[in-house]
Amino acid sequence: MFPFSSSAQENESQFKQQFIYAMTFQMDSLDSKKQTETMELLTNGSHSVFQSLEKGFRDSVNLVKRKEKADYDVRNDASFRGKLKPINSLYSIFRTDNHFRVLDAFSLGMRSDNYQYYEEEIVLDWKLTGKQDSLLGLPVQQATTEFGGRTWEAWFTPEIPIGAGPYKFHGLPGLIVKIKDSQDFWTFTLTDMKQDINRQVALPTGLPKTVAKTDKLAFFKGRNDYFLNRTIIDEAAGNIIVGTPEGRQQSIDWDKKYAKSQNNWIEKFQ
Repeated sequence: MFPFSSSAQENESQFKQQFIYAMTFQMDSLDSKKQTETMELLTNGSHSVFQSLEKGFRDSVNLVKRKEKADYDVRNDASFRGKLKPINSLYSIFRTDNHFRVLDAFSLGMRSDNYQYYEEEIVLDWKLTGKQDSLLGLPVQQATTEFGGRTWEAWFTPEIPIGAGPYKFHGLPGLIVKIKDSQDFWTFTLTDMKQDINRQVALPTGLPKTVAKTDKLAFFKGRNDYFLNRTIIDEAAGNIIVGTPEGRQQSIDWDKKYAKSQNNWIEKFQ
């Protein structure tokens, strides 16, 4: 189902192009405070991977080191202490043409990261508006589409004839330089590009049995349930120990408050 061409090992593939995006987002629709995370798009013909730049760095280190030590984890390596940056977006989105496999987790746990994956086919109905402009010194054209319960406005450049873009956006006759939703809650802006990087990436073709397959709606609902009941779920799994009944109740109350603030995910769902 995921026919990447592997150059070194069966479950790896090489990517030569890297495009860096600033992802600016507002997780609480009632709070105008926005966050920014640096993301990367790796492309190789009709294949692409989209993830946070920090996650890509960690995965690259792990891929190399685990060939020598199977249980290596860069988070436990003293030589990287103080050098690793926080990751907000835990997903890696693997695309071949219109087929997607999304590897994602609710949180990075102490014992297990609880990664799951789902697959989907996405064909976006783009409408060219005829508007033209210039971004990052590149001539761009405007197109709009509907996705995830939102209306999106994209600017793409035919000068880079790659039908890819950030997140799950694809299918235009040129790289997406900028895309935002109509309410300005989510924006992706290209900030840098490298054309010959030779990055080896582990593919989602040889996932361990601990990575469960799910469907997108079940994952979204499970994520909300986890945020709403994080203390109870983590306590039952042995990931945390709450010292006192008062502390436990405070933690439970905080979970509910936090879950309420996470109401503006990029893809809306019922």
